[in-house]
Amino acid sequence: MILARDLTIEAGIRTLVTGASLSLQQGEKVGLVGRNGAGKTTLLRTLAGELEPASGHLARSGVIGYLSQESAVPELDNPDLSALERVLTARELGDLQVRIEETRRKMESEEGEGLDLLIRRFDRLNVEFETRGGYTAIAEAKRFAKSVGISNDDLDQPVATMSGGQRRRVELARVLFSETETLLLDEPTNHLDLDAKNWLMEFLADYQGGLLVISHDLELLDESITSVLALDDGRVEPFRGNYSYYLAEKDRRREQRIRERKHQDEKIARLEEGIRRFKGTTEKMAKRARSW
Repeated sequence: MILARDLTIEAGIRTLVTGASLSLQQGEKVGLVGRNGAGKTTLLRTLAGELEPASGHLARSGVIGYLSQESAVPELDNPDLSALERVLTARELGDLQVRIEETRRKMESEEGEGLDLLIRRFDRLNVEFETRGGYTAIAEAKRFAKSVGISNDDLDQPVATMSGGQRRRVELARVLFSETETLLLDEPTNHLDLDAKNWLMEFLADYQGGLLVISHDLELLDESITSVLALDDGRVEPFRGNYSYYLAEKDRRREQRIRERKHQDEKIARLEEGIRRFKGTTEKMAKRARSW
């Protein structure tokens, strides 16, 4: 869950968001829209906890999965971490698998008492891995990876040697595999082929947690969200419905504001005309009074 009240977000000397209040509850699926440069990514990073707001209140609860727009993965403690191991870190299993593999390799060259110690360590790590659902999780992680376009061969490749698009898909698989209560996704369809995009839309449609997504993919916004937050000139305005409904409702609200403005201008004009007439009548009466 995420709850924000009166957020002000700045980037250098520029204020991107002013007085924003919003909440993201379980089951809510929201698209964050606005023109390029409006501050959508900065707002999402703030909600994810990567940036601090300049002012306001921000509360988060539960586990939050955040997909950054950046194609490069965060700095890794182990540069040789494979794609599969990177995905497994979402459930804190990747490091455990690395320790198991390191122990196995050492067993190949050890003898005597050293080998006995390694065997006991290997058995202990395997029991822990299995108890935490590790072997089932490996099969599940591979399914997520395949669904977003990562082959089994690619899963064995070190993340550091992958292209930006491959890394991006690894991070997407990792976030979706993490079983978080809230998803914050920034352009999740980037670098996905049609099959992977269709799978992602189905996954998000069935997702039971809270979802806040930035996307230029209009099909995803129509199929996967139920409400919209529009960021415009630093203000956040909520709309119910998918992206197509938002576009129609935005036009309706704009036309309503135009009518209200016109009505207000006409009312002001009538008041000003009344004042002029009253002033003219008063001046005439004053002249007559002086002439008497």
